[in-house]
Order: sequence, then C-alpha cells, then structure tokens
Amino acid sequence: DKLYRIIGTFKNEEGKYETKLIKATPATTTELGESDAYNQEYNGYLWNSTKGLGENWVSKNVNMWRYSNLNTKNLNTYYFDTYLETNIPDLKKMIVEHNWVVGGVYNGSLSHDIIISNTKEIYEYELGKNKVQVGDQVCYTEEDINNAIPCTEEDIIYKDEIGLMYISDYLYGGNIIFWKIPNWECNESGSSCSSKNQLFGSDWLLTDYVEWTISRNYETSCHVFKLDNTIIPHNNIDEEYLSVRPTFYISSDVVLSSGEGTISNPYKLELQ
Repeated sequence: DKLYRIIGTFKNEEGKYETKLIKATPATTTELGESDAYNQEYNGYLWNSTKGLGENWVSKNVNMWRYSNLNTKNLNTYYFDTYLETNIPDLKKMIVEHNWVVGGVYNGSLSHDIIISNTKEIYEYELGKNKVQVGDQVCYTEEDINNAIPCTEEDIIYKDEIGLMYISDYLYGGNIIFWKIPNWECNESGSSCSSKNQLFGSDWLLTDYVEWTISRNYETSCHVFKLDNTIIPHNNIDEEYLSVRPTFYISSDVVLSSGEGTISNPYKLELQ
C-alpha cells in the first residue's frame, strides 16, 4: 500500500516541478471505502454513482469529474482524508493540491479512421493546445444529461489532491517508438507494447482486469475512457465497476532519501 510508480515530473502553475505518482496496484476497499460506487461482485468502482443506474443498465450519471462520487467521496475524502491520514500520514503531507484538466477527449481521436490517433495528438486534445476551453458546448449537468451546455471553469479544471491518470499519461509511459504511431498498431504488436510501458500493471495480465482513467469522452454525457490488457484506451459508459489506481502530485520539496527505483529496492521519499 506504500508502493507507487512515477508517471513524470511536471511544472505547476507557479513554475515549480512536481512529480506525479500512481499507485502500483489497484486500490482496495480498505483504501477507498465501500461507498455506493463500489460493487463487491465485480470488485470495482463506478466512475460516477451520483444518480445510480437506470433500467437495463442505462446510465443516469454524468461524466463530469466534478460530480463523480469516486472523485469526491472515495478518492478525496476516504482515501486522502481517512486512509492516508491514519495509515501513511507522511505521504499525505507530501501530496499537493493540483489543477486537474478534465475537459476530456473526443472519441474521434482514438478511432481507427481518424488521423488524430497517436499519443502526442491525444495529449494535445486532452491537455495541450486543443483542449476543451471555457465556453465550448460539450459539458453537462447532473440535472440534464441529454443537452450539452457551454463549459465553465469548474467543469474543465478541478482542483483537489487525488485523481486518476490521463490517457496520455499511460501512452507516454510506453516506448518512444509508439508515441507517433496509431495506438491500434501498437496493439497489433501484442505484449511488446505492454512490456515496454512502465505504467502497465501485472494485474493487467488477467483477462478481466480493467482500469478507469480520469478522461471523459466529451462527445457524450456518460462515456469515460478505460484501459485494459488490450493496451488501447476504450470509450466506455460510466456504469461499469472497474479497478482504480489513485494518482497525485507530490511537493517539489520532496527528495529521494535512498533506493534504486526497483521493486526490490524502491526509491524512498522524504519531505524536506
């Protein structure tokens, strides 16, 4: 429960570098709690469980991160305020509040017949120059999931401590040779793609392992992207019960005290 992987190091709004970490293994109910978002049969969490499920598993939940119970209750209340405070208080002190860009990605950027398909271009639509802006009519409210409205700052920038990894986080964790080719071509290489990705978890070798990302599909009100052992991000409705790996940024005041960064001898962190 104290082992994390490094996604990368990024500048914050003040120009200071913060390192982004992700839990090495899926979080358990001990860490995230058993709220309405959790289902024991599937041993997973809904991306959002605010409204519950409709008939025939038709989602009534909106794919806006600000409304997600997984976000507000499981990750940023139970995990951060309860579990870490009680069990790993030194880690809790290292984690900093961050602006999570949650406008989303449009599905065309991950389809086989659109040129916007490689890692760099996905990044640009998710976090870069082509990301969702205030006023773009691709956001939704809990009260109306059928009609898109102009996005507000609160819709596309969510400020808190804990989140999930972006699609681009995972894709940039792979071998550089895959960064500029379509993702499905990487998939055709099979295990060679996953084995070269430092964020690929051993649990993904299980045929039924699937993990949520923080990235919504902004073409709809209820679709979110997931990652599984096929390596390609999938566009998926938000009522599936999937695994969760908490992700966060640590302060620039955190330093390495020892270790080599391996499983047997991981880096150990210390807050100056």
